[in-house]
Amino acid sequence: MTSRYKDIVNMLELEIRQMQIDGRSKLPTEKELCSTYSCSRQTIRNALDVLEDKGLIVRRRGSGSFIADTSDKPCNKVFFITEDEDSYIYPALISQLKNTLNDKKYELITCSTNGSYSAEREILSDIITQNPAAVIIDPISSIIPNPNTDLIGRLTDNNIKVIYLYSSYPYSENSIVISEDNSGGSRLLVCHLADRGLRNIAGIFRLDDTRGLERFRGCIDTIRDLGLEFNESAFCMYSHNELRQLQKGHTEFIQRFAEEHLTRDMAVVCQNDIIAYQLIKVLNERGMKVPDDISVVSFDNSYYATSGSVSITSLGHRDKDVAASLSEAILSSARNRPAGIKSLGWTLHVRNS
Repeated sequence: MTSRYKDIVNMLELEIRQMQIDGRSKLPTEKELCSTYSCSRQTIRNALDVLEDKGLIVRRRGSGSFIADTSDKPCNKVFFITEDEDSYIYPALISQLKNTLNDKKYELITCSTNGSYSAEREILSDIITQNPAAVIIDPISSIIPNPNTDLIGRLTDNNIKVIYLYSSYPYSENSIVISEDNSGGSRLLVCHLADRGLRNIAGIFRLDDTRGLERFRGCIDTIRDLGLEFNESAFCMYSHNELRQLQKGHTEFIQRFAEEHLTRDMAVVCQNDIIAYQLIKVLNERGMKVPDDISVVSFDNSYYATSGSVSITSLGHRDKDVAASLSEAILSSARNRPAGIKSLGWTLHVRNS
């Protein structure tokens, strides 16, 4: 089997998947396929032979080729795997994505891992049996090796598209990733603070996630480029486990950081609005007022940015931009169009923090 032969088989399998989703059953004629793939009729016939051997099509003399009625054919389901579908930015994102995909005849099904690799494995094992159109994965950690990459590999081997949101698991080369310009986002925040005359920059970032490290790097680079002094003790790095404890109301690592390293006239760049919201509460308990004594900025522009005693200056994406990017990636993959990595831009929402 030549390389061209294999390529046409793979592309026809993707076309069959999309036809099933669209409710179409008859394949183009051999002549039309020759024109589409710029190859000989014999190459097309060989490819159709393979598809027939796989049970994907039936060929009817005088009528053409049709999709076989098989129980393992792809469905119109798209699965979204995330840590907690009901928390933080996800309810709004999921609602937007459902509406967008419904218009394209796809059904979105959400699954929560609760930050557990074991739970993620159970979800992936079940998804494989359903042969969905695509799977969206919001990684638990994009740095720590994932024990479930074998199952994710099985998805891709079965021509089920895997789309990563914000970051990807290690060893996920050639994956579709809807990412963010995290370093550029930090540059925007630090420059905003510097423009307000704040020169003593601190930060709180997640250490076991590429987004956190990129945001930390953006802070460091911008501090250097602006000629500000870098104070390494003014930066706190936290883990996924500490984040889970924070979501349960345990703020010990933020309290230690505020007590030991934060002083008046500082400005703190936070990993996200959850961290910023909790930090402001801790600072208030210590008698430090935001923004009079210390400034706080963050990422995500979520409801946390406006639900506390102080409205937080925060970076966010344009309304529905994430949902639209995910939908575009799903449709492009189903139609065998290049998707690759898409980087989401930032909008600065200036408030009074």
